[in-house]
Amino acid sequence: MSLDPAERPEYDTAGEASSISRIVEAIKQVGPRNSCAISRITGIPDNTVRYKIHNQLVQKGITVQTSIDYGKMGLTTNWVNMDFAREYRKTAPLVLRVLSKSGYLTFFGRLLPQNSFATVIRIPREALKSYLSFLEKLVQAGVLDSYRVDPLLWIRHLSMNPRYYDFEKKEWNVDWEEVEKSPVEIQQQEVGEGGAFYVDKLDVLLLKEMQIDCLRSLTDIGKKLRVKPKTLRYHFREHIEKRRLISRYVVRWFGSPPLEARKTIPYLTAEIREPSPEVLWQAQNVFHRLPFTWLDAVSTCQDLYTAQVVLPISSYTETVEYLARNGDGFEKRFKLWLVDQTCTCNYTLPYEMFSEDNGWLFDEEHTLEQVLEVSRGKVPDACSALSIPLTA
Repeated sequence: MSLDPAERPEYDTAGEASSISRIVEAIKQVGPRNSCAISRITGIPDNTVRYKIHNQLVQKGITVQTSIDYGKMGLTTNWVNMDFAREYRKTAPLVLRVLSKSGYLTFFGRLLPQNSFATVIRIPREALKSYLSFLEKLVQAGVLDSYRVDPLLWIRHLSMNPRYYDFEKKEWNVDWEEVEKSPVEIQQQEVGEGGAFYVDKLDVLLLKEMQIDCLRSLTDIGKKLRVKPKTLRYHFREHIEKRRLISRYVVRWFGSPPLEARKTIPYLTAEIREPSPEVLWQAQNVFHRLPFTWLDAVSTCQDLYTAQVVLPISSYTETVEYLARNGDGFEKRFKLWLVDQTCTCNYTLPYEMFSEDNGWLFDEEHTLEQVLEVSRGKVPDACSALSIPLTA
């Protein structure tokens, strides 16, 4: 969406970085679409707010994403590691794409150097037993060597700290001494029990569209969904906002969009197994201070802490040194992998598995049949066409 030329504000070089930084902080509070509220918070004129959000943030390498409360939608969140058999590694991304359509998968990334896959599965609690049976059958069929499922107690999606980002130069400028001394407020984000859900089909479709692009107007979304604007506004106001199905809006640095450029942006996954309560608290503090942390999570049994970090290559060495300096107490349990940016993908909520009459569905046998058919096909390296951006 672009503004009419008459609405474009005059360019203010001196206040450019400061104003965008204030807008970023306000978006984290009220979302990107409420320009009036952002204007009140920041003191920046409404038309200037709208212009900077729609015409400048993306150009500065910044994205705004919608974080959904999956628990209120009746879904549990599970961190699942899959180790594909050697002969099926090339078709593994195609298998995972199938699972995004019929197996509740919302993320996968290939971990290097061991070539296993980290995935996130959002599934109703009553279907979890069937899903474990499905994974076991993939092992029996020789598609998987092994898998590990860690139900999550909570997961947090973190926003960037604009203090360390130069919006004019489009580059990070991190004061590491300040990072280590900065106070941290850790707020847990419960993922819910995945029991009763409070959505209908239109709510699910609307949330899916907002995950793809939360800057679009409800009018534009209504045209795509072929729903009257009045009906869509009612669902957004009465169902999504009042029930707080959107837990927060996340502002993230993403760097250059082209796939080739992203190869210079390291994407890391950290893992600590069986942390003590003290180590768990320490790890959260360390990763919450790190300006590049995208998310962190703890398993239900609190025997797993994991975090994902996306950073510029210029800060890679300093970031690893920071983790080493502050990792006393968990360094022996700490593992760090590189996520293959050419073989990773985020997906929207699993809207295709929601029925207006029956809610969330999982057909174990049908999904198994699809996976076996795809996994045994002769295809080139399926990772070549993949990328990080959220897809439906």
